[in-house]
Amino acid sequence: MEILIGRENSNLRRLQLTVGDVVKLYGEPGSVPKSVSRQHCKLMISGDKYMIESLSDNNVIYVNCKEYLSKYLKKGDVVLLGEDGYELDWEAIMDLCLNALNGYSLAHLKPIWERYDKEKLNMQINSSRFNALSSISGLLTSGSFICMFIPQFQDYRATLFIIGFIMAVCFAVIRFSNSSKLPMKQRELDQWFHKNYVCPNPKCRRFLGVQPFDDLVKNVGCPNCKSKYRAD
Repeated sequence: MEILIGRENSNLRRLQLTVGDVVKLYGEPGSVPKSVSRQHCKLMISGDKYMIESLSDNNVIYVNCKEYLSKYLKKGDVVLLGEDGYELDWEAIMDLCLNALNGYSLAHLKPIWERYDKEKLNMQINSSRFNALSSISGLLTSGSFICMFIPQFQDYRATLFIIGFIMAVCFAVIRFSNSSKLPMKQRELDQWFHKNYVCPNPKCRRFLGVQPFDDLVKNVGCPNCKSKYRAD
């Protein structure tokens, strides 16, 4: 893949990136000095190799403070364009152009959904189990009442009533204690999920809704910014 890099053809002076028929603008207005020409250089990507090449002998390129007409790049290299030394964030630019062509990866959202779904399900299961256990106290109390009408079980009536009463008190205390803890835990989980389960386009970052990851992958892209998605 080749990315043509130069100054935007307007007074806004942003960085213009061209990949085939796709044109992207990068940076804030006025951020690119006039010493960066409108067709300054190109960034070539072949597998895991990256090379930057000047499009003219007059177009200055510095890599780690040394001037080059062409240079293979490695992660962390500092690239400056023009005599004014405009710093080219070439790694971010590669990601931007790859995402523009192939779509933004959703892979990092899968563990976020799995954690949210698992923790929410565990809360529901624990709540159902607690409700099931708390019903035992009611059964014991009902059993003590039934013992009134069965002579051979009348001796157990008081025991069943006391056990049922103690269990009812214990469950009431636990329920009161959890009445604030569980909603707060649910709120914290929802806030974390809303913060992280968002569109991967850094300019959008809109919450993608409570939809399973598998359903999210099937979507064409973001309904807000129209960015394309890919699963890998």
